Amino acid sequence: MNRKFLPALILACAACLFTACSCGNKGSSPENNSPPPPATEEANTEIKANIVKSFAKKYKLSPNAVSLVKCDVQDGVYAVYACGDAEVLSYKTVGAITFIFPTEFLCMDISCYGVSFDVSTAYDKGFINNDSLLNIAQKRGKDWYSLDEEKWTEIKNVESQIKAAFAKMHKVPADTVYLSGYGEYNGAYPVMITAEELLYDTAIHYDTVGGVILTYSSGCKMSVYYDGKFCSLATAYENGLLTDADLIVIAKKYGGYYLTDEERADVTAAYRESCSDGVTDGAEIVISSFYGEFGGYYALAAGIKGASPYRDKIVEITVDGELFGRDYHAVDKIEYINGFGISLYKDGALYTLKYAVENKLIGIDDYIRLSQFNSFYFCN
Repeated sequence: MNRKFLPALILACAACLFTACSCGNKGSSPENNSPPPPATEEANTEIKANIVKSFAKKYKLSPNAVSLVKCDVQDGVYAVYACGDAEVLSYKTVGAITFIFPTEFLCMDISCYGVSFDVSTAYDKGFINNDSLLNIAQKRGKDWYSLDEEKWTEIKNVESQIKAAFAKMHKVPADTVYLSGYGEYNGAYPVMITAEELLYDTAIHYDTVGGVILTYSSGCKMSVYYDGKFCSLATAYENGLLTDADLIVIAKKYGGYYLTDEERADVTAAYRESCSDGVTDGAEIVISSFYGEFGGYYALAAGIKGASPYRDKIVEITVDGELFGRDYHAVDKIEYINGFGISLYKDGALYTLKYAVENKLIGIDDYIRLSQFNSFYFCN
């Protein structure tokens, strides 16, 4: 079944590796003697109230000490941050914007469709774009951000060129084009890019390039823009536009990572050992997706080549944690044996996601992030 590509949701599915919110970038921004920025969005709906409540609980704050603003240029995106008392300021530079916070150690989380990321992670992994950042900064108030005009102009010029080239290639209006960038590498720009009119299937796809695996939740894959033209990630690598080191940086930003040949062999051996009924005898074992490192464990999808990756069996996972301020458990719709459901690998052993969660090999935040990759869902 086809559907329109929804940039914020699709990009959120491919990424991994949560990081804690921190404010270490003090220094270059101007002093600010203004009172704390007021909350510009009243948390008067269940969604907003739950975002504030979760942030307050995470940082052991009173909900009254938390502010919330909605990003008007991106649906489902909110910025939530501590109000503070303006006695000690801290700074966070993301892209061309430096956010100023009236608090010593707390910065800002970005809530994308109910899942929170620190602002740098949300930006680096493409969950929010430059327009989103500026919109959030402006809504907080002019005293609470500074803009690097030269860098902003450069970013917008490059974005405009890329969008115009993509629009011309696909014969669509440039204002319907969306993109998220993953850096610049000697004039080459890896981007996830699409337009409102374009349709993609929603199956799991992946690229394996130079030992790096990138996983996608639709047929829309990463492209590389160079000298007015687009090419695939593999083509850019084969033609020397991207190096092995570049690929690793891109993969880390996007959410993929890489496995060495020795690690691949270890995972394959562990998978065969986990299937003790002999079903893997003579079969080729493949790693279809790699999701990154979580708590020292590699999260990946392995199975028998040619086997159907999805089953109808429902596997219920009990999770000790909260989602939007209430206790929950999750239902994993993928069967693991002989399938391609997410597994956790470490030191020669392979664990199902169910086992890893229920035995606390990974934390609740890791599970919430992993649960997005293969369309798991939460239920009461």
